Amino acid sequence: MALEVATEDGSLGRRGLVTDLLRAGAGDVVYACGPTAMMRRCADLARAAGARCLVSLEAHMACGFGICLGCAVPTRERFRYVCTHGPVFEADALDWAGVP
Repeated sequence: MALEVATEDGSLGRRGLVTDLLRAGAGDVVYACGPTAMMRRCADLARAAGARCLVSLEAHMACGFGICLGCAVPTRERFRYVCTHGPVFEADALDWAGVP
């Protein structure tokens, strides 16, 4: 298995969108970080290819202990906290409609 990287400006890896790499074939595991809309699309493409997808979420974390609820994100089961349960989540576990 080989690591493939894409950056919009071509400063690292292939020049273009990461979603273009995924359209060509997702591989076994997809790791994504960046804007929510891009990670959501990566999750869709990975699922269609039968690949596991892990996303690194960004959220305002006021306390870092999960007490303030400022970084709560919805999953299919319940809310989870980016500061204590993440920041990396299985993409299929998230309720993307509610992820900021």
